[in-house]
Amino acid sequence: MPVYCDPCGRWFVNSSALEQHEQDSPKHRPFECPVCDDRFRDEEDVDEHREEEHNCCIACERYFGSYGALDQHRQNSPKHNLLECPICDDRFSDENDLDEHREEEHYCCIQCDRYFVNESALEQHRQCSSKHRFECPTCDYVFRSEDDLTEHRADDHNCCVKCARNFQSQQNLQTHLKSSAHRDRTLPCPGRKCTKRFISGAGLLLHLESGMCPSRLTRERVNQLAVQYDRTNVITNASRLVAGPDGYAMPQPPVISIATSLSFNGQNYECFLCHREYKTLDRLNQHLSSPAHDDEIYRCPKAWDGCGAEFRTLSALCQHVESEQCGIRKFNDPMQNVMEKMSAALKGLIL
Repeated sequence: MPVYCDPCGRWFVNSSALEQHEQDSPKHRPFECPVCDDRFRDEEDVDEHREEEHNCCIACERYFGSYGALDQHRQNSPKHNLLECPICDDRFSDENDLDEHREEEHYCCIQCDRYFVNESALEQHRQCSSKHRFECPTCDYVFRSEDDLTEHRADDHNCCVKCARNFQSQQNLQTHLKSSAHRDRTLPCPGRKCTKRFISGAGLLLHLESGMCPSRLTRERVNQLAVQYDRTNVITNASRLVAGPDGYAMPQPPVISIATSLSFNGQNYECFLCHREYKTLDRLNQHLSSPAHDDEIYRCPKAWDGCGAEFRTLSALCQHVESEQCGIRKFNDPMQNVMEKMSAALKGLIL
């Protein structure tokens, strides 16, 4: 009985002739082996042929000189070290993906490594099992997951779970989380021969203002640069600066000599400017060399949702901004432009 080949539009005397035609015709074998030009009806046949006849790793698209070399490659290559589901033999490259599959498809409790007949049974197990009850060590509240417990401890007890420390306020916790206990010192000092690294810009500025950097930059020079480059008074307070023909300049600092034993008032060493008292002469001189008596020439700009707070040093302003205590937008363009110009000037001076 004649049979018809639809793809070719041809008739054949019988099914055997049609089968022979399908084996021989390139229209029925469109997939060609790139090595030996054999043709196949589908891509899976090509891949099987390449693997068996040409020792090809289909996943990596690599050919090997022998089947032994191909097998060795599969054992050693990370692409082939896949994790297999013990239920359905699906394979995964990541353990988290495998766990998600086992939980969603096979109702598995990953923590207990137990399988259940349906999702309801799995949920019932999680509610009843003591392994899924996480108790807060501070208030004894119980939670169903460790993530929920961690969130509770951070929100309600101001707790750093990693360090197992509770803080008095959320602000203190956030300060701790931004400290070197949790952040790397990735900001290098650009000063010549200085190898120190810092967590933040405020830390770097404090280092430069201290006068301890080998570059010998001082707090006074940092202030001069800030006034020089902040021409629109984004972070400097014009009312505390001296106006001149070339713009604003720093006010003259108070003349402060080194304190001597004459500062002793019979009980302590007294600052003649603010009358604060110190037990030792060294502590008094440290106070006199600090910015305690400098003008508050920096301010948190109200124009960009700042609070208007005033500061004596640029590092103090930076600490305030980095703490996010007020509404100042940390990455506001005008403020960043000032800081970038100052950073470039500082590098030019101390490199």
